Amino acid sequence: MKILYITGVAILLSLSTLAVSKGKGNYAMSPEQRVERLAVRLSLDPTQQQRVLQIFSDSQEQRESLQEQMQALKNQTHKKISEVLTLEQRSAFATMGSQRMRN
Repeated sequence: MKILYITGVAILLSLSTLAVSKGKGNYAMSPEQRVERLAVRLSLDPTQQQRVLQIFSDSQEQRESLQEQMQALKNQTHKKISEVLTLEQRSAFATMGSQRMRN
């Protein structure tokens, strides 16, 4: 029974680690959901909830802006690499990119 329990805990930890590594975790929740979760766990009063909501909202806006910048940089980098490659290499490079998107 103890081994079954330990195995179950290990599986849950693995799954939660996988979810976080795939960019999920707390950031998959809306700022409101995140505040709700903290409010319950920390017994936040309404004023604290409002302030934490603002912090989460600001953070989300900044994160989205950074994601857009990172995507633009990635596109620019791929374009520059493509300019260096032969036609055959470009085709293979594009295929590699498609495979990465599926994983």
